[in-house]
Amino acid sequence: SIMRGCDNMCSYCIVPFTRGRERSRPISSILEEVQMLSDQGVKEVTLLGQNVNSYREISEEQFYSSELTKLSRGFKTIYQTKQGGLRFSDLLDQVSRVDPDMRIRFTSPHPKDFPDEVCHTGHLPV
Repeated sequence: SIMRGCDNMCSYCIVPFTRGRERSRPISSILEEVQMLSDQGVKEVTLLGQNVNSYREISEEQFYSSELTKLSRGFKTIYQTKQGGLRFSDLLDQVSRVDPDMRIRFTSPHPKDFPDEVCHTGHLPV
């Protein structure tokens, strides 16, 4: 699990009320876990979250910037746009560098948070 909760507030969904606001794990702990799995011979890892592609690492000041989050083309939000942090595409890129032979999967993306950067991440086949 790379994150918990959800901020989307979809009219049909109870997740934001039961699991709370989005909280992303520090990227360092995710990379350590993937490295440990690779060292054990695991050939596939699945990154999990209610909305994995809204992952945002801001736990360290070095990851914070004033750049606004870009939504996918055709989507808009009524909520304040989030700023800074390492995003899901950054996480995918770094996870893919741990073991180039490891298959990386992810589940539960939301289309509004699926920017082109995810499709163009360095080591991943499109």
